Amino acid sequence: MYRGYPTYKEYYKDHREQFLKSSEKYRRSEHGHKHRSEWGKKNESRYTKKRAVWGKKSYDKLRKAIIDLLGGKCCNPECLVIGGCTDMRCLQVDHKNGGGLDDRNRFNKSNMTMYRYYLNNPDEAKEKLQILCANCNRIKAVVRLERIKRCLLDK
Repeated sequence: MYRGYPTYKEYYKDHREQFLKSSEKYRRSEHGHKHRSEWGKKNESRYTKKRAVWGKKSYDKLRKAIIDLLGGKCCNPECLVIGGCTDMRCLQVDHKNGGGLDDRNRFNKSNMTMYRYYLNNPDEAKEKLQILCANCNRIKAVVRLERIKRCLLDK
């Protein structure tokens, strides 16, 4: 029993607005700001590491989801691995017709934001993106660069 309520949760539900006002008032106060900044300085390294670990896990989860959405293996028919490479460490998300830099800029240079967008728009992802192993992606880049050089030299 908490202040005439069966549980604290029910008390909170009825007094939620009061809790929010007082916590906002404290956060905006000089003491609240000072306390948060001191706490942040003392615990910065510990939470920076935790954020980094959390960020890596989140990124890996999104990357795996987008790779699974696009087939989960290298889609190059000339891939050296028979049947297409399926090793997650080697697979890379590639833009079929180039434009990866423009796409990343569109999403504020964040692969995570780009992956989230394409997971929410799978048809567009399948149209614009493909999965290549690191070798096939590098070969594609070199061949594309040679074509561009040839075009420039012919002019």
